[in-house]
Amino acid sequence: MAVFTSKYPDIPEPQTGLAQTLFETEVQNKNVDRVCYVDALTGEQLTFRQPKVISYRFAAGLQDVCGFQRGDVLAMCAPNRKTPLIYV
Repeated sequence: MAVFTSKYPDIPEPQTGLAQTLFETEVQNKNVDRVCYVDALTGEQLTFRQPKVISYRFAAGLQDVCGFQRGDVLAMCAPNRKTPLIYV
């Protein structure tokens, strides 16, 4: 099996979870009501607060309805619209 390596240096791995890395930054906390996403087809807009709420609700549903636990893996296929925001 071949091993491929980059000519670029390694990127430091965050010491927090994905949700904290994406949603708990200074930019999001200062700009919760500013637009961070615009759907090119519909013009629908989301603020910095909304993706966090959508993602956390989706995760809670997976836990409550499907019995997901920390470390479980979910694969999804979705159109390239706001739907991918639930992946977190």
